[in-house]
Amino acid sequence: MIALLPRLSQNRYLLLIMTIIHILIAIGVEVARVIAKIVVVVALVLAIATVHKRRRSRSRRRSRSRDKKRSRSRSRDRDRDRSSPPAPPAHPLGPPIMKEPVINPLMRADVAQSGTDPAVGQETAVMEAGRKRERKSRWSATKSFVPGMPTILPSNLSDDQRTAYLLQLEIEDATRKLRLGDFLGSTDPAQRSPSPEPIYDSNGKRLNTREVRKRQELEQLRHEKIQALLKINPNFKPPADYRAPNIRLHDKVWIPQDNHPELNFVGLLIGPRGNTLKSLEAETGAKIIIRGKGSVKEGKLGSRLGPMPGENEPLHAYVTGTDQATIKKACDKIRSIIAEATAIPDGQNELRKLQLRELALLNGTLRPEDLVSGARCSNCGSDEHKTWECPDAPNVTAKVVCMACGSAGHIARDCKNPRPGGADATGTADGVWMMNIQL
Repeated sequence: MIALLPRLSQNRYLLLIMTIIHILIAIGVEVARVIAKIVVVVALVLAIATVHKRRRSRSRRRSRSRDKKRSRSRSRDRDRDRSSPPAPPAHPLGPPIMKEPVINPLMRADVAQSGTDPAVGQETAVMEAGRKRERKSRWSATKSFVPGMPTILPSNLSDDQRTAYLLQLEIEDATRKLRLGDFLGSTDPAQRSPSPEPIYDSNGKRLNTREVRKRQELEQLRHEKIQALLKINPNFKPPADYRAPNIRLHDKVWIPQDNHPELNFVGLLIGPRGNTLKSLEAETGAKIIIRGKGSVKEGKLGSRLGPMPGENEPLHAYVTGTDQATIKKACDKIRSIIAEATAIPDGQNELRKLQLRELALLNGTLRPEDLVSGARCSNCGSDEHKTWECPDAPNVTAKVVCMACGSAGHIARDCKNPRPGGADATGTADGVWMMNIQL
C-alpha cells in the first residue's frame, strides 16, 4: 500500500495537467475566432475608406480641371477683346416721330377725339376671345388609367385580339366613369350641346335631366361594346353592375283563318290548358300572344281600359323577344305548325293527337286501352275515328224495354206515356234491372 501512493499522486498530477491543457486550447480557439472577426471588420472598414478616398480625389481632380478650363476660356476672351478694334460711337437719335391720326369725316366728334374706332375695338375683342378660347382636339389632355390592364402588348396579336383588347379597355373605362359619376363632361354651358325639351312625370319631376341623359348614353355605349366583345370572345364576363337593357323586338305571323275556316288554328297553337304555347315559349325563349279577330271568344267582355292592341287586325301571332334570332326561331315554329295543319287532315295530325291525349289525361278520361291502342278504335281497330265515334258499335239503347209502356229505347223512369195501371216504382226498378241484364 505504501508503495502505491507515489503512483496515485503522479496520476493526479497528470490529470490536472491534461485538464489545464484542454482549457487553454478551448480558450485559444475562442480567442482566435474573435481575433479573426476583428480582422475581417477592420479589413472592411479599410476597404470602404480607400474607396471613399479615391472618389474624393477623383472629384477634386474634376473640379480642378473645370477651373482650369474656365480660366483658359476667360483668358481667351480677354485676348479677343484686346485685339478687336473699338466699336464706332452710336449716333444720337432724334426726337420720336409722332404719327397723326387719320380722322374720318363721317365719324362722330367724341369718337374722333378719343381716337378709337368701335368697329376696330369690337374686332379686337373678338380676336382676343378667340385666342383665349381653347382649341378643340381629338386628343384628350387627361390620361385615363385603367388598373389591371396591360399597357405593353406583344407584337404577334391577331386582329381579333387587338379589337378585343380595345373593346375591353373601353368597357372598363365606361364602368369606372359610371361608378365614380364622371360622365357629365364640361361644366361650361358654352361648350355643351343644347338640351332637349323637358319631360315631366305626373308628380312634376323632370325625367330627362342632363345626368340621366348622360348616364343612359354611357350605359348604351357600354352595352354595345359588351355585345361586340361577346361575339369575339364568348367567355368574356361583363362587369358585376351590368344589366342588359330591356329592348323588346317584335314580329307578327299571320294566321290564315279566313282561308281555312274549318281549322282551329288558335286551339292548335294554344293547346290544352295553354301547354303547347308554354312549351313553344320555353323552347324558343320568346313571348307569343295570339291576338286579332277571332282570338277572343264571342260574348267575352272587353277590357275596361278600352280595346286590346291589335284587336281590329286579322288573326295573327305576336312574337316578342330580346334578339332577332329568338324571334326568328319562334316564328319558324309557328309557321311550321300552321303549314302542317293546312297540309295534313285533322285526324292524321300528330300534334292534334297528342293534344287530345293530353287533354284526356288532364280531365281524367284517359282509359288504359287508349294507352295500349293509341289513337285506334277499340271496337274495330281503325285509326280513322275514335272509339265513341265507331259506326260498328252495338246499339244498346234499342235493347232497353220500358216496363211502363212497353216501348223500347228508354226506361220506365224516363217514360212520358205510361199505361194506366202500369208499373210503379217497383216496375221502374225492374226495368232498370232488366236493362242491366241486357247490357
